[in-house]
This record gives sequence, structure tokens and C-alpha cells, in this order.
Amino acid sequence: MGELCDVDPVTGVNPKIVSERIGHASLAFTLQTYTHRSEGRDRDAAATVAALFVPSQSEAMNDREDQAKEQVQEAGDGGTG
Repeated sequence: MGELCDVDPVTGVNPKIVSERIGHASLAFTLQTYTHRSEGRDRDAAATVAALFVPSQSEAMNDREDQAKEQVQEAGDGGTG
């Protein structure tokens, strides 16, 4: 049955629903039985989690650009704004 039921975030199907539909008593059993770890997905997951905590270079660059624009505007306002 493992070939027929792959509980995977990529499929977009909620694992809890799969677990209930196939009659398992617990979600833990379903996940232990039907989830598979691959090196590519492991790297993708690590990158996704890292992005939650570390801003990307483009985000950091955008933040620096926004700060620079604010400083220019403040200087143009003569510090009155």
C-alpha cells in the first residue's frame, strides 16, 4: 500500500485526512509508515526553515535601500519631518 499512499507535503493533502481515510488509529503511525525522506527534499526543507530565521540577501538589500531612501528624505526635509 506504500506505493499507493504517499503522505507528502508536496501532494497538498493533509496527512491527518489521509490517516483517517485509510483507517489508522493515529497520525503518527501514518507518518512513520508513508512518509519518505529524500536528500533533495531535506535540502529544500532546510532552506525553507532557514529562510524563516535568516533574511535572504535580496530582502537584506531591499531593507538597506529603504533605509537609504529614508535617510535621503530626512536630509531633504532638513530634519523637520
